[in-house]
Amino acid sequence: SRYQRLRRIREVQALCPSLEGVLRLRSLSLKASLLAGLALVAVFAVGTTLVVREVASTVEKETRLLHTETAQTQSLAVRQRLDTAAKVASGIVNAAAAMRGAGITDRAAYDAMLKTFLERNPEVLGTWVGFEPNALDGKDAERAGKEGHDATGRYVPYGNRGGGEIKREILVDYDKEGAGDYYLLPKKLDRAMAIEPYIYPVAGKDVLMTS
Repeated sequence: SRYQRLRRIREVQALCPSLEGVLRLRSLSLKASLLAGLALVAVFAVGTTLVVREVASTVEKETRLLHTETAQTQSLAVRQRLDTAAKVASGIVNAAAAMRGAGITDRAAYDAMLKTFLERNPEVLGTWVGFEPNALDGKDAERAGKEGHDATGRYVPYGNRGGGEIKREILVDYDKEGAGDYYLLPKKLDRAMAIEPYIYPVAGKDVLMTS
């Protein structure tokens, strides 16, 4: 009936405020959830950024430290090898001077001395001496062009392990400026010295070395 329909309409209208409240509550809950989610995302993003920056900073510091330690280690290794070479050179000079002072002029004896120093110092590539013309035995002319000597006959042996085994060769370019600085400069300055790295033939191959 008409009365019943009006009653139902009023009941629905009475329920509408409650439904509206529920919808509003749900809307507020949804907004709160979204805001909370956005806040978490922002916090996570900031936290991630901070962590990434910290890790990057740590990696950079560790890399710098590693480079510094590596450079120091390499520098120490080079210094130790140079010290060893200097000691070997000094030992050869003293031994050769003592032998010459004792009247020993046998070239084979000096060859054996150089070989001994080379055998006892495996980190050294080669050992050598260079006597001035006729300064050892006065027999350069007899040795000129013969095995183990150059055209001058001077005693300028160079023992080295460039081919794996220790072999005797002779010095080259020792009388040429630039290429022969390893011989000419110490002679000119009359003192021991380290030569800038240079290319020198060893066992048939060009090798970058220092003396």
